[in-house]
Amino acid sequence: MQDWAFTLLFYVRGGQSLETTVPLGTYTLKYVAGKTWCGQSQLFGNTRAEKGRTLLTFDRSSDGLDGHTVTLYALPHGNFQTDVIPRDQF
Repeated sequence: MQDWAFTLLFYVRGGQSLETTVPLGTYTLKYVAGKTWCGQSQLFGNTRAEKGRTLLTFDRSSDGLDGHTVTLYALPHGNFQTDVIPRDQF
C-alpha cells in the first residue's frame, strides 16, 4: 500500500466561509490566523500555528460521501480541539 501525503492550502477572509472538496482520505488540519497577511513565508507573522487533535477522514458510505464541517473559532460546546504547534511544523 502506497503512503501518499497531500497538502491543501486555503486562504479564507475573516467572516467568510469556504466550501470545497478534497480527495478521499484522512487529513490533519493545521491553520494559522491573523489580521495582516505578511506573505507566504511569514504568513500572518505568527510564531505558532494550530493543529487539530482529531484526524479528519473523508470517505464513501452507503449514503454517499462522509465529510466534515470545521469552524476555526471557538464555539461553546465545540468538538474540534486543537493544540498549539511551532510555526515550523505548519
